[in-house]
Amino acid sequence: LRLTLLMAEQEQKTQIYEGILYKQGKINTAWKERFFVLYSDRTLAYFKSEEAWDKGKPLISYIDLSLTRSIAPTNKKVDKSESVEKQMKKVKSRRGSLSRKWSIDFGAIFSNKSGKDEQESDEENDGEIAFIELVLNKQFTFEIVQAKRTYNLCTDDPTKFNKWLNKLEVTTFGKKIYKGWLLKQSERNKKWDKRWFIIYDTKEMRYYDDATRATSRGMAVLSQLKKITKMDDEKSKKKFKQTNVLKLEFKQRTLQLSCSPSDDRRIWFDKICRVVGNGAHFVDAIYDDYLFKYDEKSAKWKKYWFLLDKNCLLQFRDMDYCDEYCKHGYFDDKEHNKAFNRYVQQKISLSPFDPKNVQKIRPGSNLQKKLIKECIFIIHSKDLGKLFFATEQQSQLNRWFKKIRSLAGDDGVRKKSKSTISVMTESSIGDTQLSVNNKRSNKSHRSKNEDKILKMLRELEADFGEMRKDIKFVKKSWEKNNEEGTDDQDDEKYNDEDDEY
Repeated sequence: LRLTLLMAEQEQKTQIYEGILYKQGKINTAWKERFFVLYSDRTLAYFKSEEAWDKGKPLISYIDLSLTRSIAPTNKKVDKSESVEKQMKKVKSRRGSLSRKWSIDFGAIFSNKSGKDEQESDEENDGEIAFIELVLNKQFTFEIVQAKRTYNLCTDDPTKFNKWLNKLEVTTFGKKIYKGWLLKQSERNKKWDKRWFIIYDTKEMRYYDDATRATSRGMAVLSQLKKITKMDDEKSKKKFKQTNVLKLEFKQRTLQLSCSPSDDRRIWFDKICRVVGNGAHFVDAIYDDYLFKYDEKSAKWKKYWFLLDKNCLLQFRDMDYCDEYCKHGYFDDKEHNKAFNRYVQQKISLSPFDPKNVQKIRPGSNLQKKLIKECIFIIHSKDLGKLFFATEQQSQLNRWFKKIRSLAGDDGVRKKSKSTISVMTESSIGDTQLSVNNKRSNKSHRSKNEDKILKMLRELEADFGEMRKDIKFVKKSWEKNNEEGTDDQDDEKYNDEDDEY
């Protein structure tokens, strides 16, 4: 009944790969030919033959790949010094000491049975294949290691061998997101062991003895992660005698990992948080630095530490509060809300981002003089209204402005507009904005210096126009001279050819 239910479920699931493999039995360790089918739900079903699978006959059994620890090749060296016939003669010469797996039931092989096929158990000795081990060279063998059993499989084709390994690995573990060496603290003796870690898109992190992944040491289900912390180096040196330590807190256990000097702890932190997906609360920092924020109530500038994320601008009391908040990744909403209320003073939402909502205030304007600060920019927030920020230097203002505008996907480069130029004036505090048209701008709004600059620009444009005409004339004359030279060369070639004849 269990197999029939499984067959019905597999008809609704996606079939990934199928083909013939030789499987070694558990009790009777002979190799038997089976037809295997790999499904997307991480089940590997096998049938007696391809014909049985085509006709919809029940499967023999299946392998639950979700319990798999490792999939690794176990290729054995082929003894090419002796042919198969010589090996068969040696086996026949030892006929008196043959074990059951080497015996042949010739009656079962050559008999023509009629009637219904009986359902076969994988561990039955049904007279199949006594000399398969001699025919197979075991060059393309691999094993599926689980906690209770190890399945040994084999194929006779190198291309099929690579395909099966690839399909099984991707279906069982998923696609690799990141991999590398890490030091892991043992839960028993508290020693630090070097392990090869791999993060998969199935929200699993597995670790092995080495990069061959032949021996699995364990796994961590990242969907059960509650909190991840980048520990302070001074504290970790005193406690663990290690640096660059990542602390992963699960529901039932805690993992202590130390990154090697060549690896970046921030990369591992970021990859783990991103694999978990929507349930993860972590800071994806774009830029952070001090900013002056204008307080309309007190009419004073106050200095805070700000961090720009892809969705918002976070305000902190100082840099230490920001570092303390950013070194944690939360996967529980309650813990994240507690930490947010403790460290973050204000959240300024920037999504959906509109470049028009971020503007610089022109130096020398009445608004700039009223606000006293020189390097000022404004952010229009739907929830909080207009917010004024300032920096100490112009370079800092340009850097902040570029980073904020990078949220629009233009790498912080502002696109030039031919029609309008937005200018912030004193009236902007009262929710007004002046749009000046380049073509229909009034001369009364311009200063004397602006008029001089416009005249210079027009003169330069006229000079460039004349230079373009001169360049075109030189280009045409050069092309004509070049054509005449090529014609002369062609005439010389023809004359030379005539002389040869």
